Amino acid sequence: MLRYCLALALAIAPLAGLSASETIRVNHPDLRPLIFSENAQVEGLAAELVRLLERHSDGRLKLTFSESPWARAQLNTQRSAHDLIVPLSLTEQRRAHYSWLVPLYAYRFVLATTGERADWPLERLRQGRIGYLKGNAIEPELPALGLPRVEPVTLENLNVNKLMLGRIDAWLVADLALRPLLQASGIDPARVHVGPPIGERKVVYLAGPLNYPADLRAALEEAAASMRRDPAYAAILRRYEAALP
Repeated sequence: MLRYCLALALAIAPLAGLSASETIRVNHPDLRPLIFSENAQVEGLAAELVRLLERHSDGRLKLTFSESPWARAQLNTQRSAHDLIVPLSLTEQRRAHYSWLVPLYAYRFVLATTGERADWPLERLRQGRIGYLKGNAIEPELPALGLPRVEPVTLENLNVNKLMLGRIDAWLVADLALRPLLQASGIDPARVHVGPPIGERKVVYLAGPLNYPADLRAALEEAAASMRRDPAYAAILRRYEAALP
């Protein structure tokens, strides 16, 4: 009986280092369509998955979103005890700086160009002016990809505008973000030709600082295992055209 009571007490006890009412901050940027604020609500693929994960924690995790510029979101996470960050793609450059806790989804980068240039050979297109979002996960791979004329921007909608105005020849963009970004700018996705994947497959994680507390890690992993069995998880990925991690 005593052993049963001790086990029950451990099961319902608050996680170490957190009071019963304390929440875990989830740092994130404004990165449409993956995560963004609209009408006082955090929306997007990553936001929906984080909320689903929280529901599958059976009350053990209380997560709250905190938006900031991407560099600050990363710094806040690395300096914290138990903050989380999303959506963070695993790269070799980032690997040693975070605890990689919950893989959420996967994606690839593609080269998109306008219909008028759809007949360009890929090798010729590689030599053209290519726009990309500064700081995204493929940036460290650019020298090895043989793309000599890349033009970084700080907002993806600038790439949309430049592509449609002919100021760049192609746009290097995450496949799952392409259609929503075009639609948000009022552009029919049928006007854009999408080439084959470029670079390595990327997996997006809910990550935390190094030496993440073991009890929180365990709670996240258990919630993630439960979430993956929920048909709602696959339904969210399908709706955003994302791949399983």
